[in-house]
Amino acid sequence: MKIKLYSLYPRFNDFQLPKYIEWSTEGEIEAYQDSFISLGIQNRNNGKKKIAIITEPRCVWNLFYKCDLSNLLKENQDVFEYIFTFDPVILTLPNARPVPFVGVWDTNDMPKTKNISMCCSNKSMCEGHLLRKKVADKLKDKIDVLGDYLGPARVSTKDIYSEYKYSVVLENEKDEWYFTEKVLNAFANKCIPIYYGSPKVLDLFNQDGIIYIKDINDIEKIIDNLNPNDYKNHLVAIEDNYEKVKDYKCYEDYLYETYKNLLEGL
Repeated sequence: MKIKLYSLYPRFNDFQLPKYIEWSTEGEIEAYQDSFISLGIQNRNNGKKKIAIITEPRCVWNLFYKCDLSNLLKENQDVFEYIFTFDPVILTLPNARPVPFVGVWDTNDMPKTKNISMCCSNKSMCEGHLLRKKVADKLKDKIDVLGDYLGPARVSTKDIYSEYKYSVVLENEKDEWYFTEKVLNAFANKCIPIYYGSPKVLDLFNQDGIIYIKDINDIEKIIDNLNPNDYKNHLVAIEDNYEKVKDYKCYEDYLYETYKNLLEGL
Protein backbone atom coordinates (compact mmCIF):
# COMPACT_ATOMS: atom_id res chain seq x y z
CA MET A 1 0.00 0.00 0.00
CA LYS A 2 1.16 3.54 -0.76
CA ILE A 3 1.35 6.10 2.06
CA LYS A 4 2.62 9.66 1.89
CA LEU A 5 5.35 10.01 4.50
CA TYR A 6 6.29 13.17 6.37
CA SER A 7 9.63 12.36 7.96
CA LEU A 8 13.30 13.30 8.04
CA TYR A 9 14.02 9.93 6.44
CA PRO A 10 12.82 8.13 3.30
CA ARG A 11 12.16 4.97 5.36
CA PHE A 12 12.77 3.67 8.88
CA ASN A 13 15.56 1.18 8.19
CA ASP A 14 18.29 1.56 5.58
CA PHE A 15 19.15 -2.13 5.88
CA GLN A 16 15.72 -3.71 5.19
CA LEU A 17 13.42 -2.70 2.35
CA PRO A 18 9.74 -2.91 3.32
CA LYS A 19 7.61 -5.52 1.57
CA TYR A 20 4.13 -4.10 2.09
CA ILE A 21 4.30 -0.33 2.58
CA GLU A 22 5.59 2.04 -0.06
CA TRP A 23 6.43 5.44 1.36
CA SER A 24 5.58 8.07 -1.21
CA THR A 25 5.41 11.80 -1.81
CA GLU A 26 1.71 11.51 -2.61
CA GLY A 27 -1.28 9.44 -1.54
CA GLU A 28 -4.67 9.52 0.14
CA ILE A 29 -3.17 8.27 3.41
CA GLU A 30 -0.58 10.38 5.21
CA ALA A 31 1.89 9.32 7.91
CA TYR A 32 3.48 11.93 10.16
CA GLN A 33 6.56 10.89 12.13
CA ASP A 34 7.72 12.49 15.38
CA SER A 35 8.53 16.18 14.77
CA PHE A 36 6.16 16.26 11.75
CA ILE A 37 3.11 15.43 13.88
CA SER A 38 2.47 19.15 14.43
CA LEU A 39 2.34 19.54 10.63
CA GLY A 40 -0.29 16.83 10.47
CA ILE A 41 -2.37 18.80 12.94
CA GLN A 42 -2.00 21.90 10.76
CA ASN A 43 -3.18 19.82 7.77
CA ARG A 44 -6.21 18.48 9.63
CA ASN A 45 -8.65 19.77 7.00
CA ASN A 46 -6.89 18.59 3.82
CA GLY A 47 -9.27 15.66 3.36
CA LYS A 48 -6.59 12.94 3.79
CA LYS A 49 -6.63 10.08 6.30
CA LYS A 50 -3.74 10.45 8.74
CA ILE A 51 -1.67 8.28 11.04
CA ALA A 52 0.97 9.38 13.56
CA ILE A 53 4.15 7.37 14.12
CA ILE A 54 6.43 7.96 17.10
CA THR A 55 9.90 6.44 16.98
CA GLU A 56 11.87 8.69 19.34
CA PRO A 57 11.74 8.62 23.16
CA ARG A 58 10.62 11.49 25.37
CA CYS A 59 14.12 12.79 26.03
CA VAL A 60 14.46 13.55 22.31
CA TRP A 61 11.09 15.32 22.18
CA ASN A 62 12.10 17.63 25.01
CA LEU A 63 15.48 18.45 23.51
CA PHE A 64 14.68 18.83 19.81
CA TYR A 65 10.92 19.31 19.42
CA LYS A 66 10.47 21.64 22.39
CA CYS A 67 7.07 20.11 23.09
CA ASP A 68 5.41 17.19 24.82
CA LEU A 69 3.94 15.03 22.05
CA SER A 70 1.66 13.28 24.53
CA ASN A 71 -0.11 16.55 25.38
CA LEU A 72 -0.18 17.60 21.73
CA LEU A 73 -1.77 14.32 20.65
CA LYS A 74 -4.19 14.26 23.57
CA GLU A 75 -5.50 17.66 22.50
CA ASN A 76 -5.61 16.71 18.80
CA GLN A 77 -6.16 12.95 18.79
CA ASP A 78 -9.14 13.32 16.45
CA VAL A 79 -6.78 14.42 13.65
CA PHE A 80 -5.29 10.93 13.36
CA GLU A 81 -7.04 7.67 12.61
CA TYR A 82 -4.36 5.80 14.54
CA ILE A 83 -1.27 6.67 16.58
CA PHE A 84 1.51 4.06 16.58
CA THR A 85 3.89 4.40 19.51
CA PHE A 86 5.66 2.78 22.44
CA ASP A 87 5.06 5.73 24.77
CA PRO A 88 3.01 4.63 27.82
CA VAL A 89 1.18 7.95 28.21
CA ILE A 90 0.14 8.18 24.57
CA LEU A 91 -0.93 4.53 24.64
CA THR A 92 -3.75 5.52 27.00
CA LEU A 93 -5.43 7.34 24.08
CA PRO A 94 -8.23 5.27 22.47
CA ASN A 95 -6.75 5.39 18.95
CA ALA A 96 -3.16 4.57 20.01
CA ARG A 97 -1.61 1.17 19.29
CA PRO A 98 1.68 -0.26 20.63
CA VAL A 99 4.63 -0.49 18.23
CA PRO A 100 8.22 -0.81 19.46
CA PHE A 101 10.97 0.77 17.39
CA VAL A 102 11.98 -2.46 15.72
CA GLY A 103 14.64 -3.08 13.10
CA VAL A 104 17.76 -5.16 12.55
CA TRP A 105 20.88 -3.52 11.16
CA ASP A 106 22.98 -6.63 10.61
CA THR A 107 22.83 -10.39 11.08
CA ASN A 108 25.73 -12.80 11.43
CA ASP A 109 26.41 -16.41 12.35
CA MET A 110 30.12 -16.08 13.05
CA PRO A 111 32.08 -18.22 15.53
CA LYS A 112 32.09 -16.72 19.03
CA THR A 113 35.69 -15.96 19.93
CA LYS A 114 35.15 -13.14 22.45
CA ASN A 115 33.21 -12.91 25.69
CA ILE A 116 31.34 -9.67 26.55
CA SER A 117 30.91 -6.42 24.61
CA MET A 118 29.14 -3.16 25.23
CA CYS A 119 28.49 -0.23 22.91
CA CYS A 120 28.56 3.26 24.40
CA SER A 121 28.43 6.56 22.54
CA ASN A 122 29.33 10.06 23.71
CA LYS A 123 25.68 11.19 23.58
CA SER A 124 24.16 12.73 26.69
CA MET A 125 20.61 13.57 25.57
CA CYS A 126 18.75 10.85 27.45
CA GLU A 127 18.84 9.33 30.89
CA GLY A 128 19.84 6.10 29.15
CA HIS A 129 22.85 7.79 27.52
CA LEU A 130 24.12 8.94 30.90
CA LEU A 131 23.44 5.59 32.51
CA ARG A 132 25.28 3.81 29.70
CA LYS A 133 28.36 5.97 30.29
CA LYS A 134 28.23 5.30 34.01
CA VAL A 135 28.01 1.54 33.44
CA ALA A 136 30.75 1.66 30.80
CA ASP A 137 33.07 3.44 33.24
CA LYS A 138 32.37 0.77 35.84
CA LEU A 139 32.84 -2.21 33.51
CA LYS A 140 35.52 -1.08 31.05
CA ASP A 141 38.25 -3.10 32.76
CA LYS A 142 36.12 -6.25 32.74
CA ILE A 143 34.51 -6.23 29.28
CA ASP A 144 35.16 -4.79 25.82
CA VAL A 145 33.53 -1.34 25.72
CA LEU A 146 33.20 -0.17 22.11
CA GLY A 147 32.05 3.12 20.62
CA ASP A 148 32.98 6.78 20.81
CA TYR A 149 32.24 7.62 24.45
CA LEU A 150 35.98 7.98 25.12
CA GLY A 151 37.01 9.14 21.67
CA PRO A 152 36.22 9.21 17.94
CA ALA A 153 36.05 5.44 17.35
CA ARG A 154 32.68 4.56 15.85
CA VAL A 155 31.82 0.89 15.45
CA SER A 156 29.49 -1.23 13.34
CA THR A 157 26.79 -3.62 14.48
CA LYS A 158 29.04 -6.45 13.36
CA ASP A 159 31.86 -5.14 15.59
CA ILE A 160 29.57 -5.02 18.62
CA TYR A 161 27.85 -8.40 18.41
CA SER A 162 29.08 -10.85 15.81
CA GLU A 163 32.12 -12.34 17.62
CA TYR A 164 30.79 -11.91 21.16
CA LYS A 165 28.89 -14.41 23.29
CA TYR A 166 27.28 -11.68 25.39
CA SER A 167 26.63 -7.97 25.09
CA VAL A 168 25.50 -5.40 27.66
CA VAL A 169 22.45 -3.67 26.18
CA LEU A 170 20.84 -0.66 27.87
CA GLU A 171 17.89 1.11 26.27
CA ASN A 172 17.60 4.91 26.32
CA GLU A 173 14.38 4.60 28.34
CA LYS A 174 12.77 1.75 30.25
CA ASP A 175 9.12 1.35 29.27
CA GLU A 176 6.97 -1.68 28.55
CA TRP A 177 6.92 -1.31 24.75
CA TYR A 178 10.18 0.55 24.22
CA PHE A 179 12.65 -1.93 22.81
CA THR A 180 14.85 -1.16 19.84
CA GLU A 181 17.46 -2.40 17.39
CA LYS A 182 19.94 -2.55 20.28
CA VAL A 183 18.54 -5.78 21.70
CA LEU A 184 17.24 -7.08 18.35
CA ASN A 185 20.71 -6.86 16.80
CA ALA A 186 22.02 -9.02 19.64
CA PHE A 187 19.47 -11.75 18.85
CA ALA A 188 20.21 -11.45 15.13
CA ASN A 189 23.90 -12.08 15.80
CA LYS A 190 23.36 -15.02 18.19
CA CYS A 191 24.62 -12.91 21.06
CA ILE A 192 22.98 -13.17 24.50
CA PRO A 193 21.93 -9.68 25.65
CA ILE A 194 22.63 -8.67 29.23
CA TYR A 195 19.60 -6.45 29.01
CA TYR A 196 18.23 -3.45 30.88
CA GLY A 197 15.06 -2.31 29.18
CA SER A 198 11.56 -3.38 28.21
CA PRO A 199 10.13 -6.34 30.14
CA LYS A 200 8.01 -7.06 27.06
CA VAL A 201 11.11 -8.64 25.49
CA LEU A 202 10.77 -11.48 28.01
CA ASP A 203 7.27 -12.24 26.67
CA LEU A 204 8.19 -12.07 23.00
CA PHE A 205 11.54 -13.91 23.03
CA ASN A 206 12.99 -16.99 24.69
CA GLN A 207 13.94 -15.93 28.21
CA ASP A 208 16.63 -18.59 28.42
CA GLY A 209 18.55 -16.58 25.82
CA ILE A 210 18.33 -13.30 27.76
CA ILE A 211 20.02 -12.12 30.94
CA TYR A 212 17.50 -9.56 32.18
CA ILE A 213 18.67 -6.87 34.60
CA LYS A 214 15.93 -5.84 37.05
CA ASP A 215 18.18 -3.59 39.12
CA ILE A 216 20.96 -1.78 37.28
CA ASN A 217 23.02 -1.80 40.49
CA ASP A 218 23.36 -5.58 40.08
CA ILE A 219 25.10 -5.42 36.71
CA GLU A 220 28.67 -5.72 38.00
CA LYS A 221 27.74 -8.76 40.08
CA ILE A 222 26.08 -10.31 37.01
CA ILE A 223 29.22 -9.75 34.94
CA ASP A 224 31.48 -11.15 37.67
CA ASN A 225 29.39 -14.32 37.97
CA LEU A 226 29.10 -14.92 34.24
CA ASN A 227 30.91 -18.00 33.03
CA PRO A 228 31.85 -17.78 29.34
CA ASN A 229 31.37 -21.54 29.06
CA ASP A 230 27.68 -21.12 29.95
CA TYR A 231 26.98 -19.81 26.45
CA LYS A 232 26.82 -23.30 24.96
CA ASN A 233 24.20 -24.30 27.55
CA HIS A 234 21.82 -21.75 26.03
CA LEU A 235 22.26 -22.64 22.37
CA VAL A 236 18.65 -23.80 21.94
CA ALA A 237 17.32 -20.45 23.19
CA ILE A 238 19.91 -18.54 21.16
CA GLU A 239 18.79 -20.30 17.98
CA ASP A 240 15.14 -19.74 18.92
CA ASN A 241 15.69 -15.99 19.34
CA TYR A 242 17.69 -15.91 16.11
CA GLU A 243 14.55 -17.20 14.34
CA LYS A 244 12.08 -15.07 16.30
CA VAL A 245 13.92 -11.83 15.54
CA LYS A 246 13.24 -12.30 11.83
CA ASP A 247 9.73 -10.98 12.51
CA TYR A 248 11.24 -7.70 13.74
CA LYS A 249 13.78 -6.95 11.01
CA CYS A 250 11.81 -4.16 9.32
CA TYR A 251 9.71 -1.53 11.09
CA GLU A 252 7.29 -1.12 8.18
CA ASP A 253 6.75 -4.87 7.82
CA TYR A 254 6.13 -5.25 11.55
CA LEU A 255 3.66 -2.35 11.47
CA TYR A 256 1.78 -3.78 8.49
CA GLU A 257 1.75 -7.40 9.64
CA THR A 258 0.58 -6.42 13.13
CA TYR A 259 -2.08 -3.93 12.02
CA LYS A 260 -2.92 -5.03 8.49
CA ASN A 261 -6.69 -4.81 9.00
CA LEU A 262 -6.45 -1.30 10.46
CA LEU A 263 -4.18 0.02 7.71
CA GLU A 264 -6.04 -1.62 4.85
CA GLY A 265 -9.29 -0.25 6.27
CA LEU A 266 -8.19 3.38 5.99
